[in-house]
Amino acid sequence: MLHQNPAPTSVAIYELVGSRYQRVAEFHLTCADSVELTLSRPDGCPMARRWFRQGIRVPGTAEPVSADDGRAFMRALLSPRRLSYCRIVDESPHRVESGDPGNPGAAENALP
Repeated sequence: MLHQNPAPTSVAIYELVGSRYQRVAEFHLTCADSVELTLSRPDGCPMARRWFRQGIRVPGTAEPVSADDGRAFMRALLSPRRLSYCRIVDESPHRVESGDPGNPGAAENALP
């Protein structure tokens, strides 16, 4: 299946801590199409760790999309979901540099 937009290469997770959103994790797509997870703190973001280990459930799919699925996993991270304390932001260079209005940007998502 062809996608008009390139797969995200950098997706950040921001959690509401007190009255501010703080960056707690980043998923990164490598040149080898594998996904790496970087946590801001060793004990940080259990949700991101769970997604990385167990995959992400996407409506309309029978099985979770696994981190082993590379590009599909990165797209699944951005699929709509209800999260009241967390924001998921595509910070891929192609999105940020293009000023793509579909990218809310880290600045908006890290508001005080």
